[in-house]
Amino acid sequence: MEVDTVDELKNLVGRDESKGRTKFVVKIFHMLQFVRKHPEKMLELGASWCNDGRHFVINSNILGSFLGLKANSVNTNFRDHGFQIISSNAQDLRSEFSNMIETRHWKKRISGSSSFTINSNIDDAENIPCLQQRVDNAFVPSSADYEKEVPFMPKETITLLAEDQSQLLNIYRMYYSHSYECNYFKTFLSFVTNLWKTQISELNYANSTKIISVIVGENPQLEVNLDFILQQRDESSQSSEIVTFDSFVKYFMRYGDSTDLSLTLREVSCITPQPPAFDIDGFNVFPSQNYDQKVQFNDWFSPFADKNHALTVLKKQIGEAWLLIPSKTPNQFTLLYKDDSYDFNVQALHILHNPIPPDTEHRYGVQFHDGTYQYRSTLDLLFTDVLKLAYRGVSDVETLHNRPKYVSADDIANRKKPEQVLPNLESQIGEQPEFQQPEDSQFWYLSSQFNCSQVDTQVAYPDSFHFE
Repeated sequence: MEVDTVDELKNLVGRDESKGRTKFVVKIFHMLQFVRKHPEKMLELGASWCNDGRHFVINSNILGSFLGLKANSVNTNFRDHGFQIISSNAQDLRSEFSNMIETRHWKKRISGSSSFTINSNIDDAENIPCLQQRVDNAFVPSSADYEKEVPFMPKETITLLAEDQSQLLNIYRMYYSHSYECNYFKTFLSFVTNLWKTQISELNYANSTKIISVIVGENPQLEVNLDFILQQRDESSQSSEIVTFDSFVKYFMRYGDSTDLSLTLREVSCITPQPPAFDIDGFNVFPSQNYDQKVQFNDWFSPFADKNHALTVLKKQIGEAWLLIPSKTPNQFTLLYKDDSYDFNVQALHILHNPIPPDTEHRYGVQFHDGTYQYRSTLDLLFTDVLKLAYRGVSDVETLHNRPKYVSADDIANRKKPEQVLPNLESQIGEQPEFQQPEDSQFWYLSSQFNCSQVDTQVAYPDSFHFE
């Protein structure tokens, strides 16, 4: 159906669902083809084909407004239909689209199907399946060539999970839900599968104690922290002691590293010294074998992907404060930053984690307004060198429901610094003359690569982060 005006296009893609539902992909195709004929409407509709006729750019805010959808719904629909985001910076976008005023919300995309191009037709777009259809078609018992059907999954992974299609399904969803590049995801799966089969288990599940011994060795604090995270993430097992391979894949995507298996786990964990024990004569100090280790993370990290919980922690902080939480996307964290104003203004920034980096300097990264990224080898360097953040304690407060504003790294790294830095929690405690530190007070020591602090747990650390 040919349309010549924006009003006609609006009537076509936004028509009453009771008169017949138009697939999301078909709506996008109509809009792209309309802008092809009327390129001056690109900024009004938030969509345009790229010069190669296969890639296209979308502004989810503008396009969503035209379709009556939230930006998140637009992004979800693209993921559900196998569309991937292609990395591009401001210079690349402006070189092809000179009329693009701001580039921050424009994303270059491509369909996982070869039938969605500038030369396709409505029937081609109509036949592009959603994620569930892709899953059903890929994992049927009669499928003879899995490698051809699932190009992002290495043969050894398919062989490992041949008897458990639910795990295959979960990994399949993981790939299509988060727009990973095919070769990258396949390389990642190859590494994790080899690690699993050679050091953990020849089966598609393993006891958590075996995984813990491989990842952290002998470290009581890391052992309990890793066990806690594994139990949080395991979706397939009915036993807390058993971890399935697909759950391990998700864990490793966020916390693992191909050259240092426990690196991220060590960075977010609060390592405390193990109390010593003595022999009967009071000599020969050795570690206590009966020490009851608790789950402890650094005060700037929460292991829960819950923004409301994080906002709860940030609300009552004095001056600048920030908190790191896991994102919904397995290879990302979300940094929530509160400025020093009296208004509760929270910004959110995604931190990318690459578990198989080309070199150690590209483990963690953040994106700036111009589309470029800066990377560092550790979270500590990313926080201090790139984002110019300082480590400070946090305390628990009432639950809030404020929504953070997502920003690029510029907004945090180049923030306006307060004229007078407010004292951190340690100095506040030291200045209170009436404060008497109890004799049985526990002390928590940050990992040695951070500034060491001694703060009473009852004052400086939220109970939410320490588990009995």
